[in-house]
Amino acid sequence: PVDASVVAGDSEGAPVVFVARRVSGKVVASSVPIEMAFALDEDDVWSLKYYRFYQALAAEAGLETPYRSSVPQVEVQLYRGEGQELLFAINHGGDVDAEIEASRKISRLDKIGGDAEVREVGENRVKLYMPEKSAAILLVEPQTG
Repeated sequence: PVDASVVAGDSEGAPVVFVARRVSGKVVASSVPIEMAFALDEDDVWSLKYYRFYQALAAEAGLETPYRSSVPQVEVQLYRGEGQELLFAINHGGDVDAEIEASRKISRLDKIGGDAEVREVGENRVKLYMPEKSAAILLVEPQTG
């Protein structure tokens, strides 16, 4: 689109990803197949390039991310109840230290399942040691108010 802003370029500085505002939102366009470009450029299947791109895309779309992992191989799933949240952290890769960041302050956190180790619970984050192909099931009470 002629009215789009360039938000990403290739290694030579050529524009690749564009965002244009429309009445009902935004349009994101790419001049190359993004996933293919990442695949050709990376040896690491857990590349932070993918992860950061999709995090930025979610932010641009205004999507809520109540919890997010510091590493791409750890998937985070959330189930909400009244006053409590059930958080699953699933490690699809090798041994890793992961930090799960919360968008709200954590009032209480209990590990109720899984083979990962809770190393530290902070105001709005939890640090986990996750062995290869492991998981943690966490019961979280977010701070209200």
